[in-house]
Order: sequence, then C-alpha cells, then structure tokens
Amino acid sequence: MAEAKNIVDAEYLKQIEGARKDLFDLMQKNKQFTPIVLRLAFHEAGTYDAKTKTGGANGSIRTELNNPANNGIKVGVDFVGES
Repeated sequence: MAEAKNIVDAEYLKQIEGARKDLFDLMQKNKQFTPIVLRLAFHEAGTYDAKTKTGGANGSIRTELNNPANNGIKVGVDFVGES
C-alpha cells in the first residue's frame, strides 16, 4: 500500500513541477502580468478556512470572481487559463 502511495505522490510532484515550470516560462515571456498573477495567488491562498480546512490554493478562485475582494483578478485568471 505504501508503494502505491509513493507512486501517486511521485506523479503528483511531477505534475506540480511541470505546472511550476510552465508558469515560470509564461511569466518570463509576459513580465507585465507578474503583479496580477501574484495577486491572484495571494487571493487564492487567502480563501483557506482553518475551521473547515477548505479553500486555499486549489483553483477555487475562478468561482469567486464576483466577490468584491477579488475585483480585478479576472485578468490573471484569464491569463493563466490561456496558457
């Protein structure tokens, strides 16, 4: 059972590393979007609720664009989604 978990963990880490590299490359090509993507990441992480252990950096910010606190980050969501 532990071996299967290690395989899943290794695949997950491989996918995360690929996404990290893709985002880094995207930001290198489009430096003007760096501040908005950082803001997007900040707002995404800020949705974490310690009581319910939900939210956080899980892509949910796309469903929260109508929240006034997230005003202006749709540009970042669209930018990252186009890549």
